[in-house]
Amino acid sequence: MSLPSLIGKTVAIIGNAPGMCAAKCPSADYTIAVSSGLPHAPNADAHVAIDGNLPLADYAGLRLAGVPGIEGAEFVYMPHDVVELSPGHVVHIRNNTLSAIRLAADAGATRILVAGQDVDAYEALHDFRGLKEGLAALTAELAAREPTVVVEILSAPVAPKKKWPTTPE
Repeated sequence: MSLPSLIGKTVAIIGNAPGMCAAKCPSADYTIAVSSGLPHAPNADAHVAIDGNLPLADYAGLRLAGVPGIEGAEFVYMPHDVVELSPGHVVHIRNNTLSAIRLAADAGATRILVAGQDVDAYEALHDFRGLKEGLAALTAELAAREPTVVVEILSAPVAPKKKWPTTPE
């Protein structure tokens, strides 16, 4: 099944950065929660989890997992993004947000609103590199598509001196 046709639609992608809450979820035609962002958008139309982590057992929306064999989820191939950190320094990454953006764009969305993301905090916490560059590259790639897909990164939620949450607030 994967995502339904989203041709010409606005899609919100909801993450779980410190300070994120349901009140900060943007209004859109279709909502995708990524990984542990689902508790902030329990009525999301879809949930994308590369690793198959499925919070909220009673969630009734479409669950998409990047690994096969996850009970209650549809397996969807979510490729690695090839990201150039600097000339000659390339990494291959898989990320829930990048996968959700790509899935929404491939389903026809023309505007994608990304909320609940704090790329710098995420990279620092997980000692992960490439998300910032991957997001910029994917945004440019989609802007060059016909029809154009506009990706808007909304302001990161503010939660000073707070660790990355493991459970919703």
